[in-house]
Amino acid sequence: MTPHTHNFSALSMILKGNFQEEVAGYAARFSQAKTLVKPRDLLHSNVYDKDCVILCMYVKDESVMPEHIRAHLKEWKNVNGINWQTFHPYLDAFKYMDKKVILSEFIASIGKRPKGEVTPDWLCQLKNDVDDHLHHNFQLQELAVAYGVHPVYLARAFRKCFGLSLKEYLRFIRIRNAMAGIACNNKRLTHIAMENGFADQSHFIRDFKKETGTTPTQFRNFVC
Repeated sequence: MTPHTHNFSALSMILKGNFQEEVAGYAARFSQAKTLVKPRDLLHSNVYDKDCVILCMYVKDESVMPEHIRAHLKEWKNVNGINWQTFHPYLDAFKYMDKKVILSEFIASIGKRPKGEVTPDWLCQLKNDVDDHLHHNFQLQELAVAYGVHPVYLARAFRKCFGLSLKEYLRFIRIRNAMAGIACNNKRLTHIAMENGFADQSHFIRDFKKETGTTPTQFRNFVC
């Protein structure tokens, strides 16, 4: 898609495939289960893979959101609305079925990041490596050695920048990735559990229900 803008702010979750987006000369490639936030009137262009599927929610009436939430939308323009590495939005579709509540909770979670904070390049790369290898059983000590930092410093920096511990973030991103996988294909749940780093089916079901309030089977029945 050639450079264009939208009349409304948009929240988009990639359900399948990949795409690239460019804003103000900065290009980034995004993959399944990631979430993108764009304020209205932001000039951007896209290149989509053939199999790319995106769920997009347009905020047509921002007045339904509290004032402090609307303020976050305006603030995103200062970072071109596309700095994925500075937040970790997580959408719980079963807890927040009302659209207004979904939008408010979604935006509030992104807005928790302190203003002016800059994520170190090494930590951005670490997070990207974790996102790309969810099947791996990452350990804090292992990552600390790989990135040449002390484990305590790594743990503090990760929580400060992303709002979660490494363990909590892994659970979130694995469940979100599994949700996208369940919604977009007919793979067996055992296969989805394994490719997202769960030790076994019971571990997968337990964590999935803890995060979403339902089981993987119930979620598949709901979305399909």
